[in-house]
Amino acid sequence: AAETGRAKAEARAAAAEAPEKAKALARAGELEGRARELEEQLRASHAALAEKEAAVAAAETGRAKAEARAAAAEAPEKAKALARAGELEGRARELEEQLRASHAALAEKEAAVAAAETGRA
Repeated sequence: AAETGRAKAEARAAAAEAPEKAKALARAGELEGRARELEEQLRASHAALAEKEAAVAAAETGRAKAEARAAAAEAPEKAKALARAGELEGRARELEEQLRASHAALAEKEAAVAAAETGRA
């Protein structure tokens, strides 16, 4: 009788808890569904972000390639300009040397003329 009473009490307690368990299970199911929705949104956001990052990387790569092509196109012109500048610098040095030699020769002639004039005086 005691065991039967105990079993009946446990049965009543379990029956009283059943609606709470049912509510908790239902809420858990709702939360699991919401978690799945949020995970799907997160995956979609990650995919969109990856697409945007790929687009940015492609644009940067395209810009870098265009800059490299432009630099390659300019390289021969720059090389020619540098070679011409080197030639002109060499020619300028030659002319400066000629000018120094002319000044020295002129100074000698002026000194000779001055000496001749002093001798006549």
